[in-house]
Amino acid sequence: MDEKTPLFVKIIAILQILLVAVYFIYYAYIGIQWGFTERILLDLISDSVYLLLIISSVGLLMKKTWSWWLTIILHSKLFLANAIALAVVVLNIMAGTIAETLQLNLFIADIILLVLFLAMISLFSSGYVRRLFKVEYSGTKLLFLVAISAIILYMIYFIIMILSIDWFL
Repeated sequence: MDEKTPLFVKIIAILQILLVAVYFIYYAYIGIQWGFTERILLDLISDSVYLLLIISSVGLLMKKTWSWWLTIILHSKLFLANAIALAVVVLNIMAGTIAETLQLNLFIADIILLVLFLAMISLFSSGYVRRLFKVEYSGTKLLFLVAISAIILYMIYFIIMILSIDWFL
């Protein structure tokens, strides 16, 4: 008989669902209060990838192999996107195109998110979690598959955002 879903996996799945719910309720509140401006709609489109965390959470609760792949690819994509965004902001500040000074306190939330995404990637890359979800790949092959999938997902969302910006503006 198959073993039950471990408590830490249930907690991660529930936290992911709660994160998505609170995040989009917040945006709905902002939209209702100040109107669904182009900026809010673009944020909702760009952050719609978070909705996939609900699907991955349901799969995690059922211990499905596909949910492991979806979860690690999503967190890798989110890590990649946040790392690129952080690097771009730092480079823009250093180049003087943003009227801010380079201060650590501007980036604390971004750094915390990067650490959180990296922690999730590390946890789901561990041998125990891979065995739990019956993922047979490891090492370089696993890294390659996850990295390529995350880059492709990032590129799809990047194209969607460019088309959305063109459509809204």
